Amino acid sequence: MFCFKYYGMTTPRGRALVINNYRYRNPYDIREGSEYDVNNTQALLEGLNIIVTVQHDLSRTEILQALQDETLMMSHRQHGIFFFFFFGHGSEGNIIYGTNWEPVNLNEIYHLLGPTRFKTFAGKPKVVIIQACRNRLSNRNVTTAPAAVNPAFRALHEDFQKFRSCFKRWLSNSAVRPTPASSLSIDDFLIFRNFVKSWLSMRNARTLPPDVKDFLIFHSCFENQRSLRRHTVGSLFIRTVVKTLMKHCCHRDLNTLFKIVQDRVQSITDRSPRDYDPQMPTVENLLTRCRQILLFPEYNGE
Repeated sequence: MFCFKYYGMTTPRGRALVINNYRYRNPYDIREGSEYDVNNTQALLEGLNIIVTVQHDLSRTEILQALQDETLMMSHRQHGIFFFFFFGHGSEGNIIYGTNWEPVNLNEIYHLLGPTRFKTFAGKPKVVIIQACRNRLSNRNVTTAPAAVNPAFRALHEDFQKFRSCFKRWLSNSAVRPTPASSLSIDDFLIFRNFVKSWLSMRNARTLPPDVKDFLIFHSCFENQRSLRRHTVGSLFIRTVVKTLMKHCCHRDLNTLFKIVQDRVQSITDRSPRDYDPQMPTVENLLTRCRQILLFPEYNGE
């Protein structure tokens, strides 16, 4: 089989969607420092001649809608690469969270960006970079104590408990006098609907395997690890990504650069165990036909 060496690049090279979830539903849950990640990432991408769209504080529905809007843009026909960055909270099981604490399974995102839904980018590289924790704790901010329980699970549990109390009350009233279901309050009904909707969404995302051809996926940490973020400089992972690409992207392919980032982040956290939890970024290379992503293909890297 004939093996291509690199994906083709265009001018401008492509588009990037950056979603930064800074404020979550709890007013005290502010991801301080993520503004530095946004500024650094935007400067990097614009310097690479990539058109950047930044959106802030999106709910679950808004995240999926923003991605769907991207896939429908006909201008993608003229672009050679697509980047998706997410800065926010996450947890185990490939879950990230909207600002309303409703979960988004990453498989839902891969479905939207796959060749079936993202037709103008079929056969072109899609790079997904996720800065989020992958354990049951919220993102670690070294200036504050980490939460003991993931706020998303706490919020869903509270919503379910509210509905259960309401439902028990409705059943007890119905035993004395038949009561129509419409007597449930709108607020309680919406709580239950959102709970069921999130559960069904996660179940469907697990059972429908996405088409992930031509994806290069980079997570800030391994499963069940936390992702470091300082309120004064942003996250260690994104800082390292930006520094590495600025220095080497003209003569190294992206997969190799991500491996360099992986090694550097691991080395930094291993050298300072008092300051950092173990953190190992992970790369999933799903590029097809033996191709690599070289942003400057006119320089062959040799």
